[in-house]
Amino acid sequence: MKVRTRQPISFGAQMPTALELQGDFSNSLNRNGGLRNIYDPFTTQITGSNTSTRDPFINNVIPQTRLDATALRMASTM
Repeated sequence: MKVRTRQPISFGAQMPTALELQGDFSNSLNRNGGLRNIYDPFTTQITGSNTSTRDPFINNVIPQTRLDATALRMASTM
């Protein structure tokens, strides 16, 4: 005889807003309700042993020229 046990599992997910899909994170909040900072990966600077810094994007908006065309096409179908 085969016994099956089913237990409910909670799953939480957060979908990007329409503005976030376009690279605009100016109104995006972190878990604590503060503004989420978006950093430019191309500005990484090594500041010491095992430490580095990055500059944030101006106004928390990723320029359209930096967004991947394939990702934009996929996001437009959401």
